[in-house]
Amino acid sequence: AIAMWVDPAPRGRLNERAAIPRLVCQSSRPMAVIEVGNGWRSLSLVDALRRARAGDTIQVPDGWRHDGGVRLTVPITIRAVGPSAVINGAVEIETDATLVGLTICASTGPGIVISRQSRVLISGGAVESKGHAVSVGQSSIVKIEGARLTSTAAAGLYVWERGDVVATNCQISSTAHPAVSLGTAATGKVTNCTIDSTNEAGVWAREGSRLAVSGGTITAPNEPAIAVSDVGTVITIDAAKITSTASNGLHVHNRADIVATNCQISSTKNVAVLMRTAATGTLTDCTIDSTNEAGVWAREGS
Repeated sequence: AIAMWVDPAPRGRLNERAAIPRLVCQSSRPMAVIEVGNGWRSLSLVDALRRARAGDTIQVPDGWRHDGGVRLTVPITIRAVGPSAVINGAVEIETDATLVGLTICASTGPGIVISRQSRVLISGGAVESKGHAVSVGQSSIVKIEGARLTSTAAAGLYVWERGDVVATNCQISSTAHPAVSLGTAATGKVTNCTIDSTNEAGVWAREGSRLAVSGGTITAPNEPAIAVSDVGTVITIDAAKITSTASNGLHVHNRADIVATNCQISSTKNVAVLMRTAATGTLTDCTIDSTNEAGVWAREGS
């Protein structure tokens, strides 16, 4: 059975597109579970994606492996039954989607790229990539729960162009770039996550982005654990442990703003909290420690 109705144009928007009513169709077809298997006679992921309709679930078994990239243009769920189901290639998401328990391995580029105002849930599993492990942009809204995001040459989590991300109980790391990077008015909330970057900042928020960090640990041996820059950029941190060995635990500059409460902020070789170039901040009930430099150094109109 199919239900149809006319969706009137929204009021107050006097343009040609808005003036044309939209014909909306809704099918009562039950959502299907499409099972992908191992072996040459089993249904492949490519065939399952061709069959899938909006709302369907593609289920893959433990030990399953797909070689090649995947592009999602229909709102579906891909669910792994066991802990070892692997996609060797990038996953491009241009629609609403849910990924559960998958391991994404992308040796030459990004792991998961989310765009076009998509709403996506990533639950469990892991993303290992050379490019950004998870990239979120174009006003997409993404929720990540209990996943491991790792990149060897880019960010573990990259949020851009007004993307919004909520990450909970995740491990996010990079060996070459900031583990978590936000720019161009992106927003995010990171709760009880372990964030680590070997050679860059653990978290870098800039270009008017806004980030809330609650709990968890953020470490960066060679760069600031958290770097915040640019007018309009605001980061709030509550009950987190922030540590850098050779640089600042917290570095705020170029008119950015920081609010930290009940945090542990430390550096063994540099200033623990550095505020400069008209930055602003409020630190409440924080433990701040530096072994060889000032605990807090505010300068240049901050």
